[in-house]
Amino acid sequence: MSLTNKYFVLATDLDGTLLRSDQSISQFDASMLFKLQEGGVNVVFASGRTSFDVINRYEKLGLRRENAYVIGTAGCEIVKISDRSLLYTNGLTAEVVPIAVDFCKANNYNIEFYYKTTHLVCTKLNKHHDYHARVTDLQTTVISYEEMKERCIKSPPMKFLITEDPELVSTKIIPSLKELLPPSAKPVRTEPFYCEVIPSSEGKAHALEWLCENIFHCSMENVLSVGDSGNDVDMLLSCGGSYCPSNASDAAKEVAKHISTYSNEENCVGQMINSVFFENKYKPDEDT
Repeated sequence: MSLTNKYFVLATDLDGTLLRSDQSISQFDASMLFKLQEGGVNVVFASGRTSFDVINRYEKLGLRRENAYVIGTAGCEIVKISDRSLLYTNGLTAEVVPIAVDFCKANNYNIEFYYKTTHLVCTKLNKHHDYHARVTDLQTTVISYEEMKERCIKSPPMKFLITEDPELVSTKIIPSLKELLPPSAKPVRTEPFYCEVIPSSEGKAHALEWLCENIFHCSMENVLSVGDSGNDVDMLLSCGGSYCPSNASDAAKEVAKHISTYSNEENCVGQMINSVFFENKYKPDEDT
């Protein structure tokens, strides 16, 4: 089967978009992704999670692994699925580390980063960290602010994640970091209780542009994207087509070209694929 459509690539976010609240992917969404691949469309999972976590999600669905790629750590990594080779990586600069860590220490905020593919290294435990560790299935290591600063200056992470109550994130953390961080880094709200600190030059859109130029040999006009949060905004803006689920953040809804009437609990990705590529041929309650 070969699909006739201007879109050669589908890029989908995971949390709040393809994943339901119980961390599962619906059978309908999975079946639509399969049909898309069968039609020759490249399916790219683009997430703030580590690339290897994203690959595990991809492989559990049984999607085609050959010539398939994932974007991890909010655009800081691109990995080829078949051999897990790292094609592209970029992270924070050392100058960002003391600013971000000292800010969190002064306000007693938890700040954390991914260590290898197995651990979340954090400065304190709270319910928002616990949620993050649970959904990513990573082990937790708690260290002092000073140890984190020392370790991360020597080897800067790709991103930091600050996990605090939603009001603090929106009214204190994001505005303060916008003032404090150097031009090389930016704060992005990805969940009500998450603030990510990522390189200003990076993002899911930048990673997709790299894939389009170096792998898929098409333009961003040929990419259809779907996402729900702050770290999806650049991707939704840059792609030829873009959707967000009904549960998306205001930031995502402001820039997406289309807002779905379906949420991540209601097959929003599958419904979008069904509408754009298959003229609503399939129904969620059918064995597709």
